[in-house]
Amino acid sequence: WGSISRHISMKVSHAVFYVALTAVFLCYLSDFSKPVFRKDELAAITQSVLKQNLTLDDTFKAIVSELKAKYPHHIHDTGVWITNCAGGFKSSMYFLHGSITEYLIFWGAALPTVGHSGRNYAEFHDFVLSGRFRQWKEGTTSYESFSRGDYVWHGKLEGGVVGLDENTWALEWCNGFIPSMLPFGLADTLLSNMDFITIFHSLSTYGRLVLTELFVNFKV
Repeated sequence: WGSISRHISMKVSHAVFYVALTAVFLCYLSDFSKPVFRKDELAAITQSVLKQNLTLDDTFKAIVSELKAKYPHHIHDTGVWITNCAGGFKSSMYFLHGSITEYLIFWGAALPTVGHSGRNYAEFHDFVLSGRFRQWKEGTTSYESFSRGDYVWHGKLEGGVVGLDENTWALEWCNGFIPSMLPFGLADTLLSNMDFITIFHSLSTYGRLVLTELFVNFKV
C-alpha cells in the first residue's frame, strides 16, 4: 500500500504542477492577447443609446444591436439572465461575449446589494445604464458614486467594496485571465447557496462562448 500511495501522490503532484504551469502561462498570455473590444468604442455605443431615453429593456436591445453591428461574430445574445452570488454580492448577469481573456455582460441588481469586489487578474470597465453604482476602494475612507452614463474602472488585482442601489444596471467589459475568476465567482453559489443549477447555467453559458471564440473566431 505504501508504494501505491506514493505513486498516487506523485501523479497528483505532477497534475497540480502542470495545472499551475498552464495557469501561469495563460495569465502571461492574457497580458499580450489583443482584445476584441475597446473602452472608447463601448463608451460611445452606450452614450449614444442612453441619449435616446429608452426604457431599460429597450436600452439593452439597442445596445445589443449596436454591438452586433460593431463586432460581428463576437456578440451572442444568449437569452438568459443568470443569478450570481460572489463575495456576498448578489446580482444578475447576461452574457454577450465570453473568451479566455475577455467577457462582455449586462449585469446589475433589482434590489440594493453590497459585497467584496474580489481580487482578480483582470480589469473591469463598467458603463452605468441606470441607478447608482458605489465603489469603495481599499486604502480609502470614502466611496465614489456613479450614476447613469458614468464610467467605472476597477484595476487588476485591486480589492474593494462595491454597492448597487436598487435597479442599477450596467454594461461590463472585463479584460484579463477570466478562468482565474471562477473560484471567487462561484464559491458563494456552491458553498453557501448550494445552487447547482445556477453553477451549471454559468459554466455552460461561458464555456459555450469560449469554445465558439476558440474554434470559430480563433480568439483566445
